[in-house]
Amino acid sequence: MFRSPFVSRLVRLVLHKDIESVFRGMAVLASGSAIAKLIGILSLPILTRLYTPGDFGIMAVFSALVQIVTPILTLRYGLAIPLARRDATAMNVVAVSVLTLVGLGAIMALILWANATPVLRLFSMEELAAWWWLIVAGCMGGAIYEILSYWATRRRSYKIVARTNVTQRLWGSFVKIGLGLISFGAGGLMIGQVVAQSGGTLAMTKAFWTDFTRSVKHVRPSRMRRIALLYGSFPIYRLPSQFLLQFAKQLPLIGFAYLYTPAITGALSVAMTTLLLPLGLIGTAMGNALYAEAAKLGLKNRNKIYKMAKQTQLRLFVASIGPALVLFIFGPQLFALTLGQEWEMAGHFASILAAVTVFQFTSAPLMQLLNIFRDQSLFLLINVSRLIAVCAVFLIAERLNFSQDRVLSIYSIVMVIFYISISYIVMTRLKDGDAN
Repeated sequence: MFRSPFVSRLVRLVLHKDIESVFRGMAVLASGSAIAKLIGILSLPILTRLYTPGDFGIMAVFSALVQIVTPILTLRYGLAIPLARRDATAMNVVAVSVLTLVGLGAIMALILWANATPVLRLFSMEELAAWWWLIVAGCMGGAIYEILSYWATRRRSYKIVARTNVTQRLWGSFVKIGLGLISFGAGGLMIGQVVAQSGGTLAMTKAFWTDFTRSVKHVRPSRMRRIALLYGSFPIYRLPSQFLLQFAKQLPLIGFAYLYTPAITGALSVAMTTLLLPLGLIGTAMGNALYAEAAKLGLKNRNKIYKMAKQTQLRLFVASIGPALVLFIFGPQLFALTLGQEWEMAGHFASILAAVTVFQFTSAPLMQLLNIFRDQSLFLLINVSRLIAVCAVFLIAERLNFSQDRVLSIYSIVMVIFYISISYIVMTRLKDGDAN
């Protein structure tokens, strides 16, 4: 069900059994993501006729906030779930993750319940004050799904990840369309977005319920404390890194919301969403599969990991270059034809961002490889550098009163350089480590 001819051919191109194994996992995850992508693409022309660019602008700000806050709730301990040698240890990692999620989620809910408007005004998001409860639901739901996804990665249960990816995006699209038909406004997009990001939680829980009930007896407060200390580098280094990563990723939307109108922000949001649907989902799926196989091989097999990473990059580049060229040349016309004439600006933005997408697609799966080396300080340095670069773009844009086209063009150049640098750093680290 979750096979595609393209990814299957990628598997057959690789002869080494370990590399072949990772591409089989990628085939399942990428095919599920491809179906989810298709659902998103098919629903977008409907949604752009039910909602205004301004509605999409508000939803973009909501989604940006959720993406930034969600990683904080588990302190990134979930990343250690695939690394644990035994299920008993992994279950204690899950317990630590859930405990931090419940505690920090409750604190966030209390703060927003009491002071939603002044808190959100700090980020120029006061229009979301009435939806504070949905912000909490989106963050907590996304964090729970992430924990379950890492357990699935540990089990190499790629089919359940692919299946829930499809079903939650399908239900999210149904919710958005249904609420759009009754003129629910931006709230319909936000509610649908929450469903699309965390709607597979129940199915994932059911799939691994036996694992959890069998392993929960090993959970002890003393073991949880040891786990928290053992993987202490994740909240110390990876949490700030992930926060900076998400903040930098969402900064274009936040910056546009601050500098320009909601309609322009909505156009950028649709452009970025369209680019991420066909490329980001597949890249993330392949990154998770690569991470699972690399975690199994461990530090003693750096050469095999290097070969898998190199093959992954090459195939992702080949897969992305064609669509990127089409968007670069025909972006405005394609968007106006498929989404409606008022979305031509979104197509123009997509053509500017096309080159960024190619290099993001090829470098994103490599970032998770830093986990197996527990090199969180390098991850932090990378994301601090990205944040500084992106902030500089928007600070200069505000000072010099740049147009949206000029801002986006400068941002694109900066991000292409950034993603090429990431690929070079990670691949060099793998190769040098093997030589040592």
